[in-house]
Amino acid sequence: MNRRFSDRFFDSPVEVPLQRESMNESLRNSLWNVLQMRIFDPLKSVPSHYSFCLDDFFKKYYLNFLKKPIYEIGRKQDEVNGIAKIFRVDAWYLVYDVVEFVYNWFENSVGNRRISYSDGNRTKALKTNADLAKNELNSMLEREGSVFRLVGSELAQITSEQEIDEIESALKATTPIGGAHDHLSQALAHLTDRESPDFRNSIKESISAVESICKVATNAEAGSLGGLLKRMEEEDVIHPAMKGAYSKLYGFTSDSGGIRHAMTEKEEVTYKDARFMLIVCSAFINFVIETVGE
Repeated sequence: MNRRFSDRFFDSPVEVPLQRESMNESLRNSLWNVLQMRIFDPLKSVPSHYSFCLDDFFKKYYLNFLKKPIYEIGRKQDEVNGIAKIFRVDAWYLVYDVVEFVYNWFENSVGNRRISYSDGNRTKALKTNADLAKNELNSMLEREGSVFRLVGSELAQITSEQEIDEIESALKATTPIGGAHDHLSQALAHLTDRESPDFRNSIKESISAVESICKVATNAEAGSLGGLLKRMEEEDVIHPAMKGAYSKLYGFTSDSGGIRHAMTEKEEVTYKDARFMLIVCSAFINFVIETVGE
């Protein structure tokens, strides 16, 4: 799907749109939709006297999560609606609590099974898929810019506050430096575009931002990143070890199988790759600006 007209047409302030201590409506709805489609709706079709149905879930939900008497459990649909309400109105961390609890129950009690049951007239089968539910939950978390992912059976933070600070600091510090700022902004935009993320070009823009800041640091109008890094080493702007590390990183993106020379290749470039490159390049830019400014 292409980006919406409003996203393309209107300029907005550059920020890091990662959700760490918040949860917008899109993320709430996306997570709930997966739980409803992959867990609650299929299991509601299984009669209560068969194993692995929602009766077991609600008993454990009341016993271990709500810590309320199980005699208060109501009709299945009313209980599902009560959980859905949490996603609409409760605090962001309570929503994550529910996601983690529901997924853990589903994985441990149901998992990947084929449940056969009879509706009185014929035998039916429901194939559950915990792996699919997990993959779709993680896909929604990534798409909506959450810093959390289901790792194993728990939600883990995969982008730290320090990493976010590095990106924000680099964006702010490069504001007067047109080229570096533009490349960094584009790298972030490609990474966090919820409709059509472009991880390959995000990496390309991150490296281009480093090139731009190196040109500023060396007062050079042109030159490859490798040559600029060598010059910065000679001028004691960066340590030889740092120069070597970033030269190798640049080599990864520039060789015959790298990002720049293989834009049409089918090699997979992932969110993790692009996020790592953006953070590393942002940290380097902050270091150069602080060092040159001393």
